[in-house]
Amino acid sequence: MKYMECPSRRFIVGTTSLKLQASQFSKHNLIIGSLIVLDIIFIILYFWFADQTSLLNLDIERNIPTAYQSVKLVVTGALIAGLITLSFASKTRFRSYLLIPYCAIFIYLGIDEIGAIHESFEGVANRIGGDTVTQYREFYISSGYHAAQWLLYYTPIIVIAVAYLIYLVGYFREKKIKYLFLMAMGIALFSLVPVVEYYDSSSRETSGQANRSIVATEEFFEMLGASVFFAFNLLILRDEIKNFSRSPESEELKKHQS
Repeated sequence: MKYMECPSRRFIVGTTSLKLQASQFSKHNLIIGSLIVLDIIFIILYFWFADQTSLLNLDIERNIPTAYQSVKLVVTGALIAGLITLSFASKTRFRSYLLIPYCAIFIYLGIDEIGAIHESFEGVANRIGGDTVTQYREFYISSGYHAAQWLLYYTPIIVIAVAYLIYLVGYFREKKIKYLFLMAMGIALFSLVPVVEYYDSSSRETSGQANRSIVATEEFFEMLGASVFFAFNLLILRDEIKNFSRSPESEELKKHQS
């Protein structure tokens, strides 16, 4: 006798599935939504209080927005470190070594954010590169470059980092990772930061309000990009933990522990 599925049972199963998907979507929205709200709050506070206190001035390092951004970047790096740890444990999902530079990028960005390493990078570059770095700098300055000096040294690094992140998008796609639109958005936002920084640092003759708007735009791209990457890595780490908990490696680990 052929099995006939009850329509009411099919309706209940379908409704339950939709509820689970809606629940996951709501959690996803809550994570990124909360971070975006914080980003917007810092932009508003900058316009309101930047002249009154340096603690909320986005154009100054080592204050509350800087600490917030730094923590977000370092925690994002820690989430990626969690993915690397899982890949070592499961030996199936990712190639661990491909994610190590990914982790290093965010850890470095977090340290740079609070320590302003980029502002003193010229001295480091001169000690490492010597005359080559001097010639490189003088070539661009003689060609009319008059924006922030650190951009000259960071631009090749930024180009390599963006190319690597784009490669990772393709790699994650092969692994059928969800939420890749978040990673693509994060790459786009981070790529815009040096462009706005170049415009900002090369056009200081603009009025105070115009300059403040440029700074706010740059910092919003940077904060939003970090928030998007934070959400992306948190979500895929959550999914990978679920996958690992159902894997044979997890069962083997539980047996050893017991």
